Amino acid sequence: MRINPTTSGSAVSALDKKT
Repeated sequence: MRINPTTSGSAVSALDKKT
């Protein structure tokens, strides 16, 4: 699950590592 870094910098990092 990848989200725009502009939307949530820390959130995208956590989601990117989880998937």
